[in-house]
Amino acid sequence: MRSRQLALALAVAAVLASASATLSAQQPAAAGTATATAATGTAGSTLTIEGQVKQTLTLSVDDLRKLPAQTVVRHPEHPHKGADGQPQDDRYTGCLLRDILNQAGLTEPHRRDLRRSYILITATDGYQTLFSWGEIFNSEMGDAIFVAYERNSEPINDPEGRIAVLSLKDTTPGPRFARGVSSIQVLRAEGVPEGGAGAPRSGPH
Repeated sequence: MRSRQLALALAVAAVLASASATLSAQQPAAAGTATATAATGTAGSTLTIEGQVKQTLTLSVDDLRKLPAQTVVRHPEHPHKGADGQPQDDRYTGCLLRDILNQAGLTEPHRRDLRRSYILITATDGYQTLFSWGEIFNSEMGDAIFVAYERNSEPINDPEGRIAVLSLKDTTPGPRFARGVSSIQVLRAEGVPEGGAGAPRSGPH
């Protein structure tokens, strides 16, 4: 049993690593197009949730405000200085990514399919990052992954857009901090036996 679970974990990890490498390679090509889009002032003002979900959603900032809100503190890697010359933290207001995914509803065609699912975050400038289903729904990480629409009590109005994703429990939070988020896709790792860890087993276990 443990060997099968280990094999499943390794397979999912390999898919996520491969996806991260692909995303890194694609980001420079997408940046130019996204910059031009952001100039219109409409980029990043809505968020689409799609993929392995029961219903595709397109949410505005006003829609996000209807979900339970929290205000959290983020320590920037390169903090700005306040009037006193001291580095300042940022206070973000938003909702949990988990709450948005629950609103869309995740699908599970086969038993334990969710265990090999991951969530791909895409921003208007082409930047992409991802989270596993386990991080969001089966660990304390899920309590600290936010979709934010306010920073320091003001609506976010970055050139990339009005919606950000931040993961506060990462050791280094920068890589999974995304500005101008426009898309959340729920995807499933391929190359894992149908049914995942719940597939029939033979022999001693």
